[in-house]
Amino acid sequence: MTKIKNTKKGMAKKTLSISLAVAMLATSNVPVWAAEFTDGTDAAFTSEAVVETPVEEVVTDAPVVEEVVAAPVEANAETSGNQFTVDLKAFSYGGEEVSDSIVWGKGGLSSTMTITDNGAFDASQGVKLYNSWKVNGKVHTESWETATGKEQKWAIPDIDSSFAGSTVAAYFYAKDNNGKVVWEYTSAPIKVNAKKTTDVVKAEFVGDITYTGEETEYKDENFKIRLTTGGEWKDVPEELNNLEDYVIGYQGDRVNVTDAGVTVTLTPKSSAYTGNLVVNYKIAPKTLTNDFEKHMEASFKDPVVKYNGVNGYESVKVHKDNITLIDSKSKADLSNYLAVDEKGYVTVYKTTEGSKISLINGVPATGTNKNYKIDKATDRVIKSKNVLEITKRDLSSLDFSVKAIKTSNTRVTAEELLNRMTIVDKETGEDLTKNLTDELDIVIPEYTLGAITSFTIKITPKA
Repeated sequence: MTKIKNTKKGMAKKTLSISLAVAMLATSNVPVWAAEFTDGTDAAFTSEAVVETPVEEVVTDAPVVEEVVAAPVEANAETSGNQFTVDLKAFSYGGEEVSDSIVWGKGGLSSTMTITDNGAFDASQGVKLYNSWKVNGKVHTESWETATGKEQKWAIPDIDSSFAGSTVAAYFYAKDNNGKVVWEYTSAPIKVNAKKTTDVVKAEFVGDITYTGEETEYKDENFKIRLTTGGEWKDVPEELNNLEDYVIGYQGDRVNVTDAGVTVTLTPKSSAYTGNLVVNYKIAPKTLTNDFEKHMEASFKDPVVKYNGVNGYESVKVHKDNITLIDSKSKADLSNYLAVDEKGYVTVYKTTEGSKISLINGVPATGTNKNYKIDKATDRVIKSKNVLEITKRDLSSLDFSVKAIKTSNTRVTAEELLNRMTIVDKETGEDLTKNLTDELDIVIPEYTLGAITSFTIKITPKA
């Protein structure tokens, strides 16, 4: 066996098995502590050597130090060496075993561990063990002295919202009597996830909101968002119990009445929570009684119209396309509030106050604008901004046609002819049959019964 003599004066002769040095270096990711290679004085013995196979033993005249066998290391854990062996059991959280991730808020994270001293340090170094934890790789400010050789508890007392988004790990380390860290161990990290917002708090609208023509506001005194856990307000966590704790977004029309309504999204500003609260509200139509002119504007596009018929109440029929009805504030089209008959006509009343246009009852079944509800108990007419002028109708402006009649030995009556007559405005093509037939007289000439014949009838306005 080849021997290498240490000839440095003042250094005690010691024997160190080269297999120990190789074992230490092979299981450590950090430099070997100088204390492992000192002779008890302040001077440290260091050397560089190329080790070849087979390895030769290096011997001095000092007693041989026992070889320390490296212990297995926990998967994904980090250790600076094998001076101590850590047996760390599975982490427990909220009464369940966990491995790589948890959600904050279920109490403390704990485990049990046994640390074995492998005899790498002598008593003169005064090495003591401590336990603590790391958050995002940084050591917690507090630590506790730990014994070796027996099972002990390790814990982070409370995983609260401050841990959300972080990683935590158990951390054990050893210091010598000079305060120098001579060994450390960090467990595999556990990710602390944020809580789902919907698991913690609920949102709902309280009160009603009615169309005003202005953008609706969720902070209105009689219309607001209430945050609750399903219990009392006090149960809502502090980070979520105020609307200022959220970024609020809207989707939908916040001004007008719509079938879909408005969707409000509340996103917590706190990183301790993930996901949104979503709540929907609908704007209710404003009920109008006799104050239509305050909210609507009506006018005739062409205020001069030909007489189109009378229904007995000093009124005329005006085609809907000749009437403009808009919102006084937004100027939006409200033509779906006109009371239009099956022929497309609206009854306009002639009064001493002006021309008044008929409106529907309730909320329109068609059209996009449904911001108002017209009370059925009112007269449901709106005064036009301009007065309708009705000119006399010249019968020559109308086309009259009568369907053929089959008869035998009875004469055709005026009523039969009127029932089979069609009256159309030559200029507009509007069918005025329903409006005018009750206001016409028909004169039927003499004709021969029993023969196929045709004749010309005379049509005149009723006196």
